[in-house]
Amino acid sequence: MGLFNFTRTRGYRQFMAKVYGWGASVVLIGAMFKINHYPGADLMLVVGLGTEAIIFFFSAFEPPFVEPDWSMVYPELAGMYHDVKGGELQKRKSATDRLDEMFEKAKLDQKTIDKLSTGFEKLSENAAKLSDLSDAASATSDFASNVQTASNSARIFGESVAKDAETTGYYAESLQTTMSVFLEKLEQSSASATEFHGEMQNLTSKMSELNTVYGNILTAMNVKG
Repeated sequence: MGLFNFTRTRGYRQFMAKVYGWGASVVLIGAMFKINHYPGADLMLVVGLGTEAIIFFFSAFEPPFVEPDWSMVYPELAGMYHDVKGGELQKRKSATDRLDEMFEKAKLDQKTIDKLSTGFEKLSENAAKLSDLSDAASATSDFASNVQTASNSARIFGESVAKDAETTGYYAESLQTTMSVFLEKLEQSSASATEFHGEMQNLTSKMSELNTVYGNILTAMNVKG
């Protein structure tokens, strides 16, 4: 490997980075000895200046800094940093130019783009309508569920009323029987005062039970209504 190739390796660049640091330290120490007139100042100054000369010698072999070709990123800068062969700037198409060219090849004019925009708007409106239909279906399902619940409540109320009516008929029949027995006992002059008093108490009890049944029926109708 020649000296020219060696100076362009990564190892040479790392070596020069250390040489700059070490050499600068020696130069500063020599200058300090000379300024303060320390013993051996002349020798230290010679060493420091010699080190600096060696550093400058090796730095001459470092390759020059290469300016990046920014025209690869920004086409409008083509030719400003690097010469273009033939003296002509390389024309690069921007993103907008490429997009226009693509539209031209696809034969997409302004009228076609407007139609496409209108189609997207109609698609958005149809999606909104589908959402409304979904809400309406949900509301219909809730209404049907409420109707079913009301129907079940009405059936239960009818069964309860039927049971109450059956109970009322039973008490009414029982009351009628008691009245017949009471009248029969009353007509019988041989009935004793004790039996008459007992029948009166029985009649009063039956009347109280009948009133309680009617009260329960009215209360149930008010609550379920």
